[in-house]
Amino acid sequence: MSRILQFIRGRRSAPIVLNTPAVFDGSASVQSAFHNDLVPGCRVISQATVTQTVFDRTTMTYNGAVYDSAGALVFHSLRPASPLYTYRPDIPISRNPEPAVDPLQFEQAIYGGHFFYAWGHFLIETLSTAALANELPEVPVVFSPWEVTGQNEWTSRYERHVAPILSAAGWDRRQIIITTKPVLSKLLHVPQRLTAFGTASPSIHPAISNVFNRIRSALGQEQGDKAVLVMRSEDHRRWHPSERAVYEALANQGVVAILPQNMTAEAQVRAISQAKTLIGFTGSVLHNSVFMGKETRVIEIGDQPERSVADRIQSELCGICGQDLVFVPGFEGMPRSANHLLSSILDASGLRQ
Repeated sequence: MSRILQFIRGRRSAPIVLNTPAVFDGSASVQSAFHNDLVPGCRVISQATVTQTVFDRTTMTYNGAVYDSAGALVFHSLRPASPLYTYRPDIPISRNPEPAVDPLQFEQAIYGGHFFYAWGHFLIETLSTAALANELPEVPVVFSPWEVTGQNEWTSRYERHVAPILSAAGWDRRQIIITTKPVLSKLLHVPQRLTAFGTASPSIHPAISNVFNRIRSALGQEQGDKAVLVMRSEDHRRWHPSERAVYEALANQGVVAILPQNMTAEAQVRAISQAKTLIGFTGSVLHNSVFMGKETRVIEIGDQPERSVADRIQSELCGICGQDLVFVPGFEGMPRSANHLLSSILDASGLRQ
């Protein structure tokens, strides 16, 4: 860090909040936005059509889903999250589809659901269909992009970036295809997605832990006693006024500070898998906790005035992965100073010298 801050011991900080991560115990099912239970499973559709992916922001609608040979919608090919757009059926129910224009054609394929170009959604939604990958055939996996439907250098770079994660998640050497084009497959495997983002808790099925375990086993290293800080860039939309100072102070305490957005996917997993404690502000950068093992600790620093407990998705992920979660409030009416945040973080992490 370019500047080392000196902290004056003064008034003790606001108490930290020890959160009990949400743990799925079977008493409550994970329900989609359409109120059906999400359970691990797969449908096999003969003579399937995946229609063209289209997002229309003017009408807030989208097209693109799997249909069977009679033109009936394969319901769980839809995103089970709380709707951002209204789904507009491409093919009237029980009517043979019109011939697809310039389709990709396969004898057999897997429909992997939607591919997200946002890291947090990629981890909890795109990867969820890999939970049963070991039970599926070695055939191409087709994803429909979510929202980002144009190809450019950035999207290609992102796809290359996450390729090792997709492989380690369970898709192994299968060909991965991300396309807005129509797809025709004589036999299409459609695994159930296991995350209903934006719905009532629980919204993530614990079977997704199989995916995170595989990634950790393939790309991670042995856990040590390190404390790792995952940082955000200063253009983050919820940047905390004390955030830069907190980062510098923790680095001065010997915490390993990393900026995941500047690292390869493999390097992220490697660094975080070694951590005993992971520290970071609320958001997708902290969702990297899924690369740590059980009986580790996650310290979430709040970045919004109204937040007094840990983020619900973070809580569910820690529960699924068997990790403790501690929440450090970032505000007490006004933004908390770096001094007070540091004191709470050191108390929560056991790093106080």
